[in-house]
Amino acid sequence: MPEFNKKVVVTTDMSHLKDKDFLQNGKSKTKALIDKSTYVPDLHPAAADTMTLLNSAEGKRITRDQKLAEAQALTVSFNNDRRAINDIMGSYASQIQDVLSDDIPKILELKFGVKNLVPAPIPEISVTNSIPVITSADTVLPLHHTVHFGNSMSDKVVVPEDASCIELYETFDAASAGDLRKMSHLGKAKHGKFVNHFDLADEGRIVYYAATYIAKKAGVETGVSVVFKAKVI
Repeated sequence: MPEFNKKVVVTTDMSHLKDKDFLQNGKSKTKALIDKSTYVPDLHPAAADTMTLLNSAEGKRITRDQKLAEAQALTVSFNNDRRAINDIMGSYASQIQDVLSDDIPKILELKFGVKNLVPAPIPEISVTNSIPVITSADTVLPLHHTVHFGNSMSDKVVVPEDASCIELYETFDAASAGDLRKMSHLGKAKHGKFVNHFDLADEGRIVYYAATYIAKKAGVETGVSVVFKAKVI
């Protein structure tokens, strides 16, 4: 009787494949088990269950990709509307300026704003007297957060002149939130926002963000922002 070849190793690793290729490869392997069930009969019931799971996962992938495409199209449409609205509002401002330029109280009552009044003194914004503020984490695109920043001394996106950038950190562990040494470093931002990408396995989890300025001269971290939390959807 011939000796069984113990040197043969049967294995599969599909972790490196993209979602679509992963599902197609999984279906191919599983169908082979079902079609050739006489070779390893005990695997047939489990293989049938796996095929059901693969079909379900394929439906979820298609739905996810469709929603992603819809979200991207809505983003384009929203930006077009935003530009059109801004142009219209600009024409309103011109008309108000022409008619009411000498009647500041009426312009104030219209709530359209007034320029060239005596401005309030602007405090010096530096890394020693301000910290970054995480204002929002937009979830327009699935499995994405667009994290927006502000400054604790201004309602605008202002990076102090003596700061080189904002650095953003994240963690899924509420206990370590706010301790940068225990959080994961995401990257740097200079223009008020940072796009964070997630894996499908992160859907539904709560992520905690914190940010800090980096001082230009010293190159060190300054004060840490208040922790901001958001859900991955």
